[in-house]
Amino acid sequence: MELVWKPSAMATCLTASADLRRGAVLQDQELAAALSPLANNLQGLIEESGAPAERCWDCLTVMLSEKRPPRDAALAALARFVGRNPQTDQLASDMSSVLHQMRRTFFDTRPQIEEELAIRVGPLQQQWNARGNGLLRAIGRLTDDSLLVERATIIMTYPLRGGGGRPYPWFNALSIEAVLTNPNDALPEVLRLGWLIGQLNFSLPAISEAIHPDRLQSVSELAMLPALLTAGEEVDLSSWHPRLAELALQLWRIETPGVENPLDILTTWWETYQDGRPPWRVALTALDQMLAADA
Repeated sequence: MELVWKPSAMATCLTASADLRRGAVLQDQELAAALSPLANNLQGLIEESGAPAERCWDCLTVMLSEKRPPRDAALAALARFVGRNPQTDQLASDMSSVLHQMRRTFFDTRPQIEEELAIRVGPLQQQWNARGNGLLRAIGRLTDDSLLVERATIIMTYPLRGGGGRPYPWFNALSIEAVLTNPNDALPEVLRLGWLIGQLNFSLPAISEAIHPDRLQSVSELAMLPALLTAGEEVDLSSWHPRLAELALQLWRIETPGVENPLDILTTWWETYQDGRPPWRVALTALDQMLAADA
């Protein structure tokens, strides 16, 4: 697998703003107060365009990590989702204005952000080079080799939540906060990275066509967790254990809206899967149904 590592200050602006929009708490409260209204403004423009909000935020994040000018990124995102016309051209200009304000706000508080990010890439990259490929090979054996992408972009963002990340499966990319030390040594950040990479191909129709798109991210996050922790045994990083899984649910902020007993369901599902080893798409559909039944 080829990984492209991209530290990005502008992507940090977008991920932080998107987190705020979802109700997250940043460690820097002053920055959060300054970014929140801008995040709301950008969300309003995306909604006005008719583009799917979550995917549009992800698209903007990926494109801005490539150092595209904000207006070009906004135009490309809107064209991708709703087409191009005079209205979207104007909305792209308005979005560009908000993105420039976000950048100014962020750089006012952290003027050396780009230099800091460049330094922060090394530790996680070194950990990955040592154990990442072995971890992914084990995940492929435990699940389905088609889950492993051939190439992925790793967008490194400044840690504003003390560790975090998000997969962008439609773009073969993910973001992950460039922490210098593991927030919890029981779950090294290289595991979080493997968990995120492992979710990138869940959007393939052959894998997830039976799952509603609104539920796919939650199902993907949960399904990859026992596969990852079990795979981690082969590289001496982890093991599949309910207590460690519960810690990952909390530390990696895996949301299970409306589900009362996600860990019990996940444990039962994984044990059943390992006993029978059905096709991964069948197992994934079964997990979706079990979660829906508990909600």
